[in-house]
Amino acid sequence: MKKIYSLAALAACLLFAMPLTAQVDSDVERDNKNTPNRNSIFNDLGKKKNENNSYAADVEIKNSVGFCPTMLLRQKVFFIYEYAPHDIVILDFGLGKAFGNDLIQSTYFSAFSDYSGDKYLQAGEIMDNSTYLGSGMLVHAGVKLFFDGTAFDGSFFEFYYRHEKMEYRLNPTVSGYRIENGNTAEFTMNALAFGYGYKGVTGSRNQFTHEFYMNCGIKNFTYTQFNQIVHSAATGYSELAYQRTAQEAKTRILPSFNMGYIFGFGW
Repeated sequence: MKKIYSLAALAACLLFAMPLTAQVDSDVERDNKNTPNRNSIFNDLGKKKNENNSYAADVEIKNSVGFCPTMLLRQKVFFIYEYAPHDIVILDFGLGKAFGNDLIQSTYFSAFSDYSGDKYLQAGEIMDNSTYLGSGMLVHAGVKLFFDGTAFDGSFFEFYYRHEKMEYRLNPTVSGYRIENGNTAEFTMNALAFGYGYKGVTGSRNQFTHEFYMNCGIKNFTYTQFNQIVHSAATGYSELAYQRTAQEAKTRILPSFNMGYIFGFGW
């Protein structure tokens, strides 16, 4: 009788376990069917939710195109392209164009520039007695080294070179002396500067860049030379004038300060 009871108990346990096993297997199969493939577009692994409850990954910025609105105060339009070959390095290349006289630079000529020569018109005198005529492209090339954070998101040191040509038309007379042999003056600038700045990112995918910078350097200029000459008459009367020549005079602005803001789009 004990054997019969044991066999009956074993049979009952098997009958009870079979529905549970079938239920577990059914649940696993259903979950496998409802789980998307690992490579499926419905799988949101590696993505994050933004404020609008939609999924979007941050943009890993290696390139950026920016515009400098503060250069408009100097009557220049300036765009810059940046490329990050390394996590802490950015190489940048810029192009700009003046549409008027740089009043800040003209003021610098009077306050900080270093003149050489006293027999020809100085750079500040030309600026004060002329009107803006035109300019070539402002060309910029530089490098940024990040010491706090990474490229496009942190503090950096910057070094750059700039080149620009400008043209002015002198008034018929300067300080009462006539201008002879043409009245156009050309200025060529070559500038070097070292500075400090900060870059940050904003936007739903961190694709907008913001840069605040300030720098100090030197601007070297060559410009058309107007020599002072004397016209002597038979009556013994002498007249002074300034005559345009093919020679070039030199001057510089030292130190040259600059600060501003650049807004960009990165990808």
